[in-house]
Amino acid sequence: MFSSLDEMVDLTNIGTLFAFILVCIGIIVLRVKDPHRKRPFRAPFGLLFPVLGALSCLGLIYYLPPTSWLRFAAWLNIGIVIYVCYGSTHSRLTGLHQAADEGVHAVRTAHAGPSWPGRDGGALPHAPGRRPAPARAPGGVVLDQFMVDECAAVD
Repeated sequence: MFSSLDEMVDLTNIGTLFAFILVCIGIIVLRVKDPHRKRPFRAPFGLLFPVLGALSCLGLIYYLPPTSWLRFAAWLNIGIVIYVCYGSTHSRLTGLHQAADEGVHAVRTAHAGPSWPGRDGGALPHAPGRRPAPARAPGGVVLDQFMVDECAAVD
């Protein structure tokens, strides 16, 4: 095994406490963003308990050993990279599920580079009036206008 049982227990503790912090923050966000949502159960002192819950979890995390912090940060970063890499190609926001030809869609989206909101003047991807980024082939080679026009003709 790569680590001792104590280190694995500490890593489990920090992960569970972090999840509780996210739940507490999520409760606060829902209370503020959607105050009129039907809730079958309401606790007294609405925001006090989630704040106390998040602070108590932070207090418990503070006393965990530094190796737990480092391992948690490493695994959290690995998870974020996997999430972003998978989501950038499988997201419904790319329009793949509506594309008539997956090859043409791949040329226009995945190989054209990310179209993040805020890039090129703050417009959202595929917004009307937005000048599209040049199409790129899998090696980063910019496709000539003839190839781009041929892909457009297929649609």
